Amino acid sequence: MIRSFPGHRNVITDMCWKSDGRWLVSSSIDGTIKTWDVPSARLIDCILIDESPTSVSFSPTSDLLATTHQDNVGIFLWTNTMKYLGGYPRPLPNDYEPNTIALPETAIDNKEEDGNSNKDDETDETCEGDEDDELKDYVTPEQLCEKMITLSTLPDSKWKNLVNLDLIRSRNKPKEPPKKPKAAPFFLPSISGLETKFNISKEDTDKEDNSRMLKNNLECNSVLLNLLNGEEGDSFKLLEVLKEMAPSEIETEFRMLGPDMTFSTDGIISLMKAFITLLNSGKYYELLQAYITLFLKLHGDYIPKSEELRQVSEEMCCAMDKTWSDCQQLLNNSTCLVKYFKSATI
Repeated sequence: MIRSFPGHRNVITDMCWKSDGRWLVSSSIDGTIKTWDVPSARLIDCILIDESPTSVSFSPTSDLLATTHQDNVGIFLWTNTMKYLGGYPRPLPNDYEPNTIALPETAIDNKEEDGNSNKDDETDETCEGDEDDELKDYVTPEQLCEKMITLSTLPDSKWKNLVNLDLIRSRNKPKEPPKKPKAAPFFLPSISGLETKFNISKEDTDKEDNSRMLKNNLECNSVLLNLLNGEEGDSFKLLEVLKEMAPSEIETEFRMLGPDMTFSTDGIISLMKAFITLLNSGKYYELLQAYITLFLKLHGDYIPKSEELRQVSEEMCCAMDKTWSDCQQLLNNSTCLVKYFKSATI
């Protein structure tokens, strides 16, 4: 025998070791859960519970202790305070008798006490009604804090492949051109007579209608350009329209804002200003990064050619740096705290 740990007054139900083998936790029918320091063979912690524990188990990181108890189907978790407070616990006498503590409850029973006045009941009912109304009227905010960066809830297929659309088209391009069918298609209109003749006048009218529709579509402005030429402050409305579009539609709309289609850079400047407003809000961060990347890929060559475009692009770069620097500072603070807690001696 190497170590002896006296102290329990009844049958021991379970025991477990800490991951480093330094502590031994034992439970007994007498309601106590004791923690022993193995090298010194001393008691360092003891709790007394009104329900007898039946099993104990340490978590792999030794920060939590799970216990089960008699006549109870729940599993209870206990925090290892030494993991967070630091230092080392002082040894206790083997006959240490702690105060009895109750297990945490999973629900609270609201019992009405006898002898309460009717006015108290009415006030309680009104208070409960007000709380219910507040809960019903509560709406989850889109952003918890203005200094934080909020991501969008769109699926990755909506924005992740915006930059790689050319590669996707090249992969989906058929290897061979479509072949003409040998036989004429069915249900073509025919002209009555001895010889079989088809009525192709309808096809000519269809071609004329299609060419007319194509001409009208080229002459009209794009959806984004109509929104950008409207009232100021419609940046979020513009973003909602972009969120409903497919990636190929977004690329087409961005192309139509270029000087080749509109013969001016007003559309590009308006879109960049909308991006600046959205970046300053801190919302839809990864979605805006994808849109800006696609925009610079299509129209980045025009920025050095205009002084106004250079000024607006500098403002957009400053807005991007500010949002990322705020996020980077929060990440650095969290990383610093984690490294400190990880390297601190216990």
